[in-house]
Amino acid sequence: MAKEYERSGLLKTRFGESVKEHRKKVSKGEATLSRSPADIQKEVTKTVKESLGLRRYPNTPPPGIKQKANVPSTSVMATNLTGKDQRFFGEEASALTNQALKKYSGMHVSGNQFTSAARNIKYGITGGAMGSGDPTGVMTSIPISSDMQRTQNKMKAAILGLGGYAAGGPTGSILKAVGSKHLSDAYLTSGTAYDDYTKKFKAKQAGKKFTSDRNLFGLLGFDQHKKKTKKDTLGGEIE
Repeated sequence: MAKEYERSGLLKTRFGESVKEHRKKVSKGEATLSRSPADIQKEVTKTVKESLGLRRYPNTPPPGIKQKANVPSTSVMATNLTGKDQRFFGEEASALTNQALKKYSGMHVSGNQFTSAARNIKYGITGGAMGSGDPTGVMTSIPISSDMQRTQNKMKAAILGLGGYAAGGPTGSILKAVGSKHLSDAYLTSGTAYDDYTKKFKAKQAGKKFTSDRNLFGLLGFDQHKKKTKKDTLGGEIE
């Protein structure tokens, strides 16, 4: 108990010192004054996207050629990353978010320690992962690329597949079936899976409900996907 009080006192001291340091930076023009959490989230999200140089490019096939299931209608890239793979930018997005949050009062304690308010702004009220679509978070408001999603699906397929074999019975069969879907979305239907993700992401960002028409029936050869709209095909810059 004594150690908990000691740790709590240390954190309060560090926070007080960080506030004083922040005020000095404000006077020098190196930081900003307090804003509402919603305003901070919007400003930081915009800053991170601009720093990454996020752009959405269309993958429109030649006239008369049908879009392949393993090629998404659009691709997202971090064009400002030099000497790195511009299709993978999760680590950079997180670092840029932390850097931007330090400019606001009440966000940073010391080192890699941030306040709960900062964490809520970074991951939203849902505490979701990057690209999950929660409009109240910075990381959740930054879309992942098709390559990032493909990597995630490979990992999910491996984990669920192993879990299915270990569980056995009806539960094992369900886990293996879901794992097979993720495996398909990592290879054969990766493009279709990403297009579906993009629609879901945009709907969540706009505060709208989204119901996917993609399910396990696709594995049985029943294609339930609707035709893409002109907007889906052409894409555009990250909003």
